[in-house]
Amino acid sequence: NTPVSFLLMLGVSFTPGIQLSFGFAISALGGLVGINHRVDITALRRLVSDGNTDQVLFPHFGGKDTDGDDDADGDGDGDDKDGDDKDDDDDKKADDVINALTDVFPTDTGRFVIAPMVQLTWGEIPLVSLSGALVLDLPAPVQATILGRLEVNVPAPEAPLIHLQASVLGTFDPGVPSFEILVS
Repeated sequence: NTPVSFLLMLGVSFTPGIQLSFGFAISALGGLVGINHRVDITALRRLVSDGNTDQVLFPHFGGKDTDGDDDADGDGDGDDKDGDDKDDDDDKKADDVINALTDVFPTDTGRFVIAPMVQLTWGEIPLVSLSGALVLDLPAPVQATILGRLEVNVPAPEAPLIHLQASVLGTFDPGVPSFEILVS
């Protein structure tokens, strides 16, 4: 008799972002809940080291719709079947996201994962984007993990001449008093 487990990731993005002050805005909010799942720190370290934290922090799908008609290929039927392979790219991206979530949050009876997420941007044209999550692995032994991704795109995110990114992982395990930070 196998116990039921599920992993749910939700996110909502705001365009334009919810303005805070000094040019900062909340551009996305989300979270992850896993019942009978745990955090695999080794897989999370690998994800950060490979620069793939975007697979668990607000993954993006699809091409840009520049004319606002919700029709990426512009033929008026609401799809993107113009032969430009964006549908295939989305399928590959979805597979990558599912594989990353499966690796980082494997099933484990009696464990729960809760991870609120936020994405902040800076600038009228968002030059800087910071995504972060606080991942809690419950119950005892409780493990807290901070996951973050910083991106800088100059002069604009759509066509950057300079693209810088950094991923951060911080772990705290009170059962074994330790604190670790990994920056990639």
